[in-house]
Amino acid sequence: MRIFCLFFFFLFIPNGIAQNNFKFDESNYETILQKSKTEKKPIFLMLYATWCPHCAIMKSEVFKDTVVTNLLSKNYISAWQDVDKAEGIVLKKKFNITSLPAFIFLDSNENELYRLKGEYKTQAFIAEIQNALNPKQQLPYLDKIFMADPSNTQKWLNYMNVLKKGRDRINLSEKANIYLKTQTDEQLVSETNWSIISNCVTDINSREFQYVLQHKAAFEAITSPLRVERKINNIVSELLSPFTET
Repeated sequence: MRIFCLFFFFLFIPNGIAQNNFKFDESNYETILQKSKTEKKPIFLMLYATWCPHCAIMKSEVFKDTVVTNLLSKNYISAWQDVDKAEGIVLKKKFNITSLPAFIFLDSNENELYRLKGEYKTQAFIAEIQNALNPKQQLPYLDKIFMADPSNTQKWLNYMNVLKKGRDRINLSEKANIYLKTQTDEQLVSETNWSIISNCVTDINSREFQYVLQHKAAFEAITSPLRVERKINNIVSELLSPFTET
């Protein structure tokens, strides 16, 4: 009877609630790299802060889910570091982290495969872990495909959609500039290129932004006056932000 009751209890534990012994490795970065080489697994690195509410939710909810922890245990050396402590401070600078939490997927040679930032719901995070395991969704592959044909809009969009999951807009704009240089002034006025300008252009002096200023009506016709005005306000605010903070 006792055995039957135990079987019944475990059979009906809700998915993702079962107790597990998964733990993030808090060793120093060099030790993690060595483990990655020894075990022939890539690295999943979380950078967090104790004062970050989004980090706390990821820890207390998403990383308690057994589907998540099983995926990580099977496929990665999983580590985390507090960005306010010695090792974390170094890693924050190394990976140019500007928002938390940050999730970086690396191979044992420190090639960045995938990057995420911010708070995720459990199912969405599971999907992202699976994306990160797909070689054709990884940054080195997408970069190679894009750089072989930088004027190809679809190849850039595929690359951009993965890049923007984990990069700030300044880093994203560096790659976007390669694509935008292949576009004539007239080609900039399209729904797709407006989306790219809106998401990626941060330099107020760039050809693309200056073209938007000079042809506001044309861009308003393919998107909306509100969106064009919002982009103008945002880029000016970004320019003034260091001065206002000072």
